[in-house]
Amino acid sequence: ISKIAYSTTGGRSGNYESLVVSADSLFYLEARRGNEQTIKLKTEKDFWRRLTGSINLEDFKRIQSNPGHALYDGIDSTLSIQYGEETYTLVNGNEDTSNYKKIRPFTFLLEQKLADLRTRIVW
Repeated sequence: ISKIAYSTTGGRSGNYESLVVSADSLFYLEARRGNEQTIKLKTEKDFWRRLTGSINLEDFKRIQSNPGHALYDGIDSTLSIQYGEETYTLVNGNEDTSNYKKIRPFTFLLEQKLADLRTRIVW
């Protein structure tokens, strides 16, 4: 795995959040009502090791993407994993509950990192 990307977009205010993690860097962007703030950090080796070690790519590939909700004031979440030359992407994959639960340790680590990064941004 060379890169992991997670983003959410939509909702009534059109907010956007993006996290891109590679072995050496982490980029977080949060946008609210047209204003953006970013955080750029070096990826902690332990975090990268735990994150990449917690995902089974075959389980990830089994998850079905679902229709978007942003057009209807909903929120769409996109999760991508780059592996070699291939990129595997899910849109609203969390709605495929039976398969998505198999990658729960992976998504839990991402959610923890997102929660930490959100606290670092002051609006």
